[in-house]
Amino acid sequence: MTINSIINSKNIDLRLVEIDDADFIVNLRLKKGRFLSKTDADIKKQVEWIRQYKKREQKKEEYYFIIENKKKIRLGTIRIYDIDYRNKSFTFGSFIVDRDNCHNKFVALESIAIIFDFAFNYIGLENCFFDCRIENEKANNFYKKLKAEIIKKDEIDYFYQYSKKTFLENISSYKSIYDPIS
Repeated sequence: MTINSIINSKNIDLRLVEIDDADFIVNLRLKKGRFLSKTDADIKKQVEWIRQYKKREQKKEEYYFIIENKKKIRLGTIRIYDIDYRNKSFTFGSFIVDRDNCHNKFVALESIAIIFDFAFNYIGLENCFFDCRIENEKANNFYKKLKAEIIKKDEIDYFYQYSKKTFLENISSYKSIYDPIS
């Protein structure tokens, strides 16, 4: 199975990350990635990371996307990784939306709906696992509204599980803002 380099939706598109995105990713993570893992400002290191990622993408081990509006303006990033086909699970992360460039208040929700649709319905996975910093209240409230389940926590993070079953139970609330992958 291969995927198009672009997943089209109603208001935004997800396209696979390319080397040319290194500067955008570093600047976005430095500007908006307060709750993500530490980012090095060295663009050359990001270029090398993307080169290594593209090898993992070829092996279908992970997919890293740039979120763009219909005018091809980059709005953010989103990624699925640690794909375990045997256990039908994956990790979701690297999710940043630059609200300064975004005029659509549903970009975050549409991005999540697209990535979960891709993982659950296109790839055939069943469970998503991810973490979120406890102090990132806005994101945690967002994930709770999606009905993601907190399965544990430590002093820094909540650890969530989000299932295909939950996604499908709630898909009708997403369909008004995105077009499912055909």
